[in-house]
Amino acid sequence: MVTETLEVTVMKTGYVTEYMHNLKPGIYMGIRGPYGRGYPVQDFFGKEVLILGGGCGLAPIRSLLYALKISRII
Repeated sequence: MVTETLEVTVMKTGYVTEYMHNLKPGIYMGIRGPYGRGYPVQDFFGKEVLILGGGCGLAPIRSLLYALKISRII
């Protein structure tokens, strides 16, 4: 499924993230990335997968959970 919307979770921890939290709805903001290495989702097929996270730690793995759900692994 392809959507026109991207959801991003940002924890208010400093000047920049506080500024982001104070933005009004409808304001456009540029996003660069992704950076780093992604999860090798294809390597998870046919295997049991344990994903741990809580609080703000769950936000970075949300897309992995979604990809596994779409792939019918979960």
